[in-house]
Formats: sequence, C-alpha cells, structure tokens
Amino acid sequence: MSDQQRLQRSIDKSEIYDLACKYMRGLDRLDIKLLKSVFHEDAW
Repeated sequence: MSDQQRLQRSIDKSEIYDLACKYMRGLDRLDIKLLKSVFHEDAW
C-alpha cells in the first residue's frame, strides 16, 4: 500500500468516526436536525 493510499485510508476512517460520533450525539440529545444531517438528503 502506498503512502497516499495509507493517508486516504486514515482520512476516510476519521470521517466515518466523526459521522458516528455526530449520529450518537444526535441520539443522546434527541436532536432530529443533527440526526438528519448525518444522512444523505434522499435517505428514508
């Protein structure tokens, strides 16, 4: 795996982690607006 691929993998993992944290914070606070911000606009 190249350095560029390792860097991209690390960035991707960080973004997934951030979304998971945002989702859990929305659940904890019962914040519908925050929860919806985690998903794509067309999600249902």
